[in-house]
Amino acid sequence: MADYVPIEPGLANLNLNIAFENDMQLIADSEEDLNKRLTEEHTIVHNVLKNMIAILKSNSSRGKIESREYLENILRRDPRNLNALADIEQLSRSFHRTTEADQYKSRLENILQGQTAEDLRTKSICLMEQGYAILNDESANIEHISKNRLSESYRMLLSEHKKGTGRRKNYLQRCVYHNKQALSNLQLAIECKRQSQLLIRKITALEKFEQAKGLYDVTIENIVWTFYIGVALNRKYDSIKDLYYEDGIDRLQEKKDVTLRATEIFWKISTYKGKTNTNFIIYRARSYALIGHILIRRKNYFLTSDEKHTFIRDQLFRVFMNNPISAFERAQVMNRSDTFILNRYGRALWNLSEQRNALKDKKDCLNKAECLLTRSIDQSSLNWFGYSTRMSVRRDLGQIYFRNNKARAKHFFELAVQDSYQCFISRGTTKLICQLVEICQFFAKFPDIRENGFRHVKESQKSYLLNALDYLNFGLHQGGPTNYFIAYHMGTVLYDLNEIKTAVDWMKRELCLYQLLNQKKSSKAYMSIYDKKIHQRGK
Repeated sequence: MADYVPIEPGLANLNLNIAFENDMQLIADSEEDLNKRLTEEHTIVHNVLKNMIAILKSNSSRGKIESREYLENILRRDPRNLNALADIEQLSRSFHRTTEADQYKSRLENILQGQTAEDLRTKSICLMEQGYAILNDESANIEHISKNRLSESYRMLLSEHKKGTGRRKNYLQRCVYHNKQALSNLQLAIECKRQSQLLIRKITALEKFEQAKGLYDVTIENIVWTFYIGVALNRKYDSIKDLYYEDGIDRLQEKKDVTLRATEIFWKISTYKGKTNTNFIIYRARSYALIGHILIRRKNYFLTSDEKHTFIRDQLFRVFMNNPISAFERAQVMNRSDTFILNRYGRALWNLSEQRNALKDKKDCLNKAECLLTRSIDQSSLNWFGYSTRMSVRRDLGQIYFRNNKARAKHFFELAVQDSYQCFISRGTTKLICQLVEICQFFAKFPDIRENGFRHVKESQKSYLLNALDYLNFGLHQGGPTNYFIAYHMGTVLYDLNEIKTAVDWMKRELCLYQLLNQKKSSKAYMSIYDKKIHQRGK
């Protein structure tokens, strides 16, 4: 039994990204994506998906009415659903329906205080649903959304202040000052979040799942929950890897452990012999795809694993280790149109192309990856993962064809720009912005794509560099002035535009950031080694 952790039912208090979305088009896109999941995923997660739609819609007055209907429908099917009870209680209070809200609160507290097996099961499902919601909302960027809105309000207040007179101008002056202070403090908070390991390790989907299993193991009665635990473990690998860029500590054993645990779960699901239905096949297929995806980049963890992971000795798993693509082929036999599988298959082929030395093998992998990713995007236009991977594939194809077929290379670069722009408008992360800027620079200097400087820029294509500056300015709002990659690309773009003085300033900043990054990594790595030696001496 896990340590006691207070349960706080409801999705409204999880600070999900969807709860802060105000753009009507993005709300519609998110709703379409959630409705698509309802047609693809197991009925066991339908309640939480509908609850997420209710949260998404609850920003407007009209949306609150629709949200209430969604939550009432959940409670008609499952009167003991804690997340729906908590959210509808909160919604009822916002409508000043205190009597109804008190009734929902009474039902909620009766279950939370109960200790029967059914009560424990209900609380466990509540935590599982919260974990699922966090797992599908991991891209939350609340601080940056707030920063953009504060920046916008600062500019509006400044404009009004310039037009104001008398007492009004004095009050607006205070508003401008406090808004600027809030903006400055928020930027410091964002910097702290990037630098502090404790803040990065906030309550994640995986921790919710582990709390749920400690309370009452619902995975015994439905193995589908186990799949989502595996996905959360697999994503934890990426989080651990990202921490290396923060503090320079490798955490090799931790990465190996989560990889083996996640793969063991996917193997258990893919070879499950118990009673299933047609809804379960999609999880078996996705498990095969994830096994293949993991083996392409992390095969060495399995070659050096200990004896307790018996699944590694299985004959079929050995086949997958020798040829990870065969795991994707098996997944494709089960389901040929699932975007999840198509995206991972395409990404795996792109990763595989980087490991191929022969040019023909590289080209074959990339061409097949482009076909698979195009099929995936045709299935769902709201496919950020598909667009971002296809952009990288098309960029690499352009670089391969550049050697002997410049017209075809330019065509692939054009397609890559289209994909990267789709990524930019849906999720403009710093990494994607830098990739988009790089391709814009290719176009501006084509065919001299590997050269730097204004003399290589074609006058008719100079607009690509101006577009690149716009993207980088947006990236500055997102990542702040201390982002090394933004500073680097800002310097190179300004140099290509012949803005030498400004370019040099950005290059100086980039050099300082690079040195600070290396100092921080070496310092943290040294302290880690020092701590280990002290610990060994203590023993």
